[in-house]
Amino acid sequence: MNNLILLLGGNIGDVSDTFTIVKQDIYNRIGRIEKESEIYLTPPWGFESKHKFLNQGLKVSTLFDVNKVLEITQIIEDSFGKKNNLKSGYKDRPIDIDIIFFNQDIVKNKNIIVPHIHMHERSFVLVPLCDIIPNYIHPVLKTSVIDLSKKVNKNNISKYVI
Repeated sequence: MNNLILLLGGNIGDVSDTFTIVKQDIYNRIGRIEKESEIYLTPPWGFESKHKFLNQGLKVSTLFDVNKVLEITQIIEDSFGKKNNLKSGYKDRPIDIDIIFFNQDIVKNKNIIVPHIHMHERSFVLVPLCDIIPNYIHPVLKTSVIDLSKKVNKNNISKYVI
């Protein structure tokens, strides 16, 4: 069984409802969700928008390899109308599903880099991960998630209350 850490994010539409549907899709298509973080309200990162994001971390057990997980998460994103176009930069979206960690694997190919290349710089990733895997050691940086979170500004993040 493989241990998979995902981050859900979205800032347009009924994101809370979208998360519920996406988590059911993840359960049906990828594997059992073992842990869920709180949902956090966060500002956009890397672009300007009037819409704040919701973010949630998930710990998932799966039989699939990382490339199959990526394929399935992209199908789920596409079902909500997300179009992956790296040339257009970051923008508002109904759902984003990022693979943050996969076991203790280090993966670098034309489709994916795991651990997620910017996760250690982003409070909207680290705060939810502290809820579910605070003592997990980043396989490249050799530092725990909780220690990485101490290095980022968390002032702009709050728990989302439904």
